[in-house]
Amino acid sequence: LPDCPGYASGCAGLKWPMPYKIGEYPKKYDYEGQFPKDFIWGMGTAAYQIEGAYREDGRGASIWDTFSGADTVGMPGAECSYCCKKPPCDINAAMFDKGATGNVAADHYHMWEMDIAMMKSMGLKHYRFSISWPRLIPTGKVKDGVNEKGKAFYNGLIDALLEAGITPYVTLYHWDLPQGLLDPPKVGGWWSRDSDGKPDGAITQDFVDYGKVCFEAFGDRVKTWVTFNEPWSALYLASGWGKAPSIPEFSDMTTDPWIGGHNLLNAHAAVVDLYRREFKYQGGQIGITNNCDWREPKTTSPEDIAAAERSVLFQLGWMSDPIYGKEGDYPPEMRKVYGDRLPKFTHHQKKLLKGSADFYGLNHYGTSWAAYDPTTPGADLSYANVTHEDLPQGMSCWLFGAGWGFRKMLNWVGRRYDNP
Repeated sequence: LPDCPGYASGCAGLKWPMPYKIGEYPKKYDYEGQFPKDFIWGMGTAAYQIEGAYREDGRGASIWDTFSGADTVGMPGAECSYCCKKPPCDINAAMFDKGATGNVAADHYHMWEMDIAMMKSMGLKHYRFSISWPRLIPTGKVKDGVNEKGKAFYNGLIDALLEAGITPYVTLYHWDLPQGLLDPPKVGGWWSRDSDGKPDGAITQDFVDYGKVCFEAFGDRVKTWVTFNEPWSALYLASGWGKAPSIPEFSDMTTDPWIGGHNLLNAHAAVVDLYRREFKYQGGQIGITNNCDWREPKTTSPEDIAAAERSVLFQLGWMSDPIYGKEGDYPPEMRKVYGDRLPKFTHHQKKLLKGSADFYGLNHYGTSWAAYDPTTPGADLSYANVTHEDLPQGMSCWLFGAGWGFRKMLNWVGRRYDNP
C-alpha cells in the first residue's frame, strides 16, 4: 500500500480544508444580514415515501415494494425471479425497520388536495416531488403501455400546485425502480452487464423513454427537472446496506455499485441530451442531485487530510466529476485506487456527460471526523476511519451535525467545480 492511496506525489501537497483550522470551530453563530431576494426556500418529498396506494389504479410493483415485503402478487412487473409468489411476502433481511412499507405511507395519492391546501396555508412557494416510474409506466417499459390514471394523478397535482401559487420541481427517479426492470439474471436494471461483466447500459433506453413521457406530459408546466436523487444512496447503499434491492446477485461491493453507477450516469446524460434537443422550447432546466456529508480530518497529519479528502471525493466526486469536471470522467485519484473496478467511458459518453447539468444539486445531512487507517480500506476504499465524537447527534443513529461542516462542504464543491 502506498503512503497516500490515490495521490502519486504523496499526501504532503494536500491543503487543510478551510475556512476553519483544527480546534477553531465556531461554537455559536451570529445571525445577521438577509438572503438574496431570489433565494428559494422549499420542501421536498419522494413518491414511495408519501404516495401509498401501492397497488391501485394500475400502478406496477417497484423494487421497494418487494424489498419491504408488500404483497406484490399479480401486480404489473412483479413476476421476477426473486419476487413473491404467494403472500405473505418475505421482508428483505437488509431492511432496518422490518414491517414498514410504502403501502399507505402518507396516503398522498388520496389526500393530495388536502396536502396542497396545507402547503398553501403554511406559505410554501416551492415544492419538489418525485414521479413514481412504476405508477406512470407499470412495467418500466413504455412499449408495454403508459398508465393514464397515473398520468392524470400527476397532471392534477401539478395543476393544483400552480393554482395554489406553488412552483413544482420534479425528480424523475427517487429510487423506486419498476420491478419489471430488475429480474436477474435476465434483466439487471442499473446493474446490467454484458458477458464480460462490463456495464452494458441496457436500461438507458427505458429511462429515456420514461423521461420523454414525463417531458411531453408535464413539461409545459414543470420548469425544473432532476434526473436522479442521490445516486450514491440508490446504488452504494442498495448493495446490501439497507436500501432496495439489496439482493445477493448485486451485493458485491467490489463491483456492483460501480457498474450501477456507470449505467446510471450514462442514463442521466442520455435523458439530459434528449431534453436539450427535443424540449428546449419548454424553457426549463435539468440536472441531478447528489448527496455527501462532510469529512473533517481528525488531525493535521497529511495522511488524515488525504483520508478525509478521499472519503468525500469517492462519494461526491464519483457522481460529480464526470458531469461537472473537466474531463467527463471519474476522479483520477479514484481511478488510481480502484483500478479496473471503475468502468471506462467511451469518448461519446464523456462528451454527453460533461456539462450535462444546468445546476449543481446537493443534499447534505451532517459532519464526521476522518482518520487514515492503512489496515482497513472500507467498502469505498477511502482508507478512512469515520467517527463522530463531540459532534451533536440528531434523532437518527447516523446523523451528526456541524454548521461549519456544511460551510466546508460548499467550499469543497466551489473549489473543485469552479463555483457551479
